[in-house]
Amino acid sequence: MSWFSSRTPLADARWVVIDCETSGLDPRRDRLLSVGAIRVHSDRIELGEAYSSRVCAPVASAANNILVHGISGDAQVSAPAPGEVLPQFARFIEGYTPVAFHAWFDREILRRAMSPFGVQVPHRWLDLEPLARALYPENKLRTLDEWIRVFDIEPAGRHDALLDALASAELLLVLLARACNAGMRTIEDLLAAAGRIRL
Repeated sequence: MSWFSSRTPLADARWVVIDCETSGLDPRRDRLLSVGAIRVHSDRIELGEAYSSRVCAPVASAANNILVHGISGDAQVSAPAPGEVLPQFARFIEGYTPVAFHAWFDREILRRAMSPFGVQVPHRWLDLEPLARALYPENKLRTLDEWIRVFDIEPAGRHDALLDALASAELLLVLLARACNAGMRTIEDLLAAAGRIRL
């Protein structure tokens, strides 16, 4: 797979905003249940360039977990096989800079899910949570819900992988505008700003 160049100017950047729904909050042992992604070209969300799929789980997740994401046990075990979904997803994100809110979690979940199929996940992602704190240090916020509320972003829904990716993409646009006003010019500038914030 081809990865992005961190030297790319923000005006030419191609982003793919990703969100995963999972069987729990431990990326070392919990399973991927669905993945959603949407592409952003420069400062424009490409609504026609989205990917969304559930991923078959060998057993359904716990009832309290189902209450969070709404994917029933039957839907989990009857979803498309990982070997069908994940290579498609890898092709969809190829050449784009991956972006997520709490990116370390999505990256690790996807790394574990995709490695049995010989598919690699990019190591460097843009994490919106530390980037938002770097650009708006006066706001002591931590969650996606808190940040989108601050910027009056109205999500179409929550705890659905594609809808969460869309909400994150809208947050990305806000942060890109702030970053440009602060003199940031390349993808590397954003990665460096996010990297200076302690998670």
